[in-house]
Amino acid sequence: MSSERPDARRVAAGRFPGVTGWLRLSLRRGFASSRAVLATTLVGSLILTALVLPAATAVAAVRAQTEGSAASLNTISIYGDGAAEQPRLTTARRTEISAVDGVDAVTSLATASISATEGEPWLGQVHVLRPSLLPPGIDDETAARVTARAVIAPRVIEGVDLSRYVGTSMPVEYTLGTAENTGTGAETQVTLLAVYDPGWTGYGPNAILGSEEFVVWLQAQRYRKSVAEMQDVEGAPGVVVHVSSAKQVDTVMAQLRSMGFAPFKDSDQIGDLPGLLAIFPSLIVVVSVGLGLMLCFHAVSAVRNATARRTREFALLRMRGYRVRDVRALMVADIGFGAAVGALVGAVAGLPLGWLLALRLTPEELHLSWTSGTLVLAAAIGAGTVVVVTVVAAVTAAITTARLLRTDPFLLITREN
Repeated sequence: MSSERPDARRVAAGRFPGVTGWLRLSLRRGFASSRAVLATTLVGSLILTALVLPAATAVAAVRAQTEGSAASLNTISIYGDGAAEQPRLTTARRTEISAVDGVDAVTSLATASISATEGEPWLGQVHVLRPSLLPPGIDDETAARVTARAVIAPRVIEGVDLSRYVGTSMPVEYTLGTAENTGTGAETQVTLLAVYDPGWTGYGPNAILGSEEFVVWLQAQRYRKSVAEMQDVEGAPGVVVHVSSAKQVDTVMAQLRSMGFAPFKDSDQIGDLPGLLAIFPSLIVVVSVGLGLMLCFHAVSAVRNATARRTREFALLRMRGYRVRDVRALMVADIGFGAAVGALVGAVAGLPLGWLLALRLTPEELHLSWTSGTLVLAAAIGAGTVVVVTVVAAVTAAITTARLLRTDPFLLITREN
């Protein structure tokens, strides 16, 4: 006599579907039994990923704006004036500033003018490029190449398109001092590394961004002085102090005041934004947890309703030879698969929507862009949503089904009728 169980023989003979057959049947029926679960997880995961992705991306961008020498919210400006109490910002004084604990870098605010030597005339102001103030579309790698006479310029200056010079040398004219308050034009070449949207005016209109070496050289030519004299005697008109962390700004400010400077925080010019950004990560965590709990609650409710509607089906399966664990396995597979499909579709649809929201709602200063890190973050958020929702739905299905099946199948049919 065969030792095989009667219900196992029935499954093998094809009278009752196994897990794979059950899923195929659910697929053909369009998840009729778990359609509510699928719809709930689809909508919930779409909303969750659409909100969490821009939030998480913005948190990373905020962190980049508050930590390190390239951060824009932890900078201090100092202006020098030899005729007033404010000391000249010479090389020696700038070295003292650089030595202050917490200071990462000191960038000069010196400027000089250059103009066109051929074709249509234009005039631009060369500013020292600040790592904390990069034009949109200009990455850190390009900024690092701004050395010697390599520059970044607006795409258009006074109606003249400069984009044709990108990657090549561009002839320019500068002022060569010949006497007190007089000068003549002289020519040189600059390498145009990249251009940016002329609508961006972070440094002012027609701002050409170059190295401090180039700007000081232009000033020296204009005033008939040596580069060393410009740096060590005349000094810079002002500097931007880049603090390593926003938390150290007040400490550095106090130290600079004790040294005779009159510093001010650049973040004071943008109102409450720095404070809002400081609490942004915590706010995002709270919102994300709240959305996740809401999604799980609705998923659990949908699973319970789906299993409750199938009481008669459970009773019939039990009466035809299925064991409790067999029925539970079928339900867990059915509900779990439906929840996974819904969560996956919702996450895939929510990611591009979330990125669109990030671009629309996040301040331009945060410079959001698709990077490898962003892609990994998006994939992690989507995958995490799918896994969590599927596990919650499957566990709920297992628990709910087990509770229903504790009752005698004949009583379940009676209850259903």
